[in-house]
Amino acid sequence: MNEAMKELSTEATELARLDRSAKTATDNLRVAKEKITAMMDEYGVTSVPTSSGKATVTLVDSERLVVDGEALSETDLETYLNIRTYSVDLKKFRAMISAGVLSEATANKVSTIKPVRSVRVSRK
Repeated sequence: MNEAMKELSTEATELARLDRSAKTATDNLRVAKEKITAMMDEYGVTSVPTSSGKATVTLVDSERLVVDGEALSETDLETYLNIRTYSVDLKKFRAMISAGVLSEATANKVSTIKPVRSVRVSRK
């Protein structure tokens, strides 16, 4: 039993080390993305190949749908359940408005569309 606990302790230590490394890497990646986004904006560039040529970094402008679920559930429960169940994206949300499933007034009341900038890395 003591040997099993020792082995488990060793594995737990390794897991904790890897978890900390992953968190550090995530933080460093976020900082690097913010930095390259600012630099690409400054130079007016939307795509940059890496020095090795094995990858390309691209600045992507898109939109994100933000739905106030509480307000929508009070206004139109059935639509709220569909959106929550199917995780509706912006195209589907706009299609729901076009098809008359969701009124434009309700959509404007319970949702906002926010611009999002992201960095995509494409490897060759």
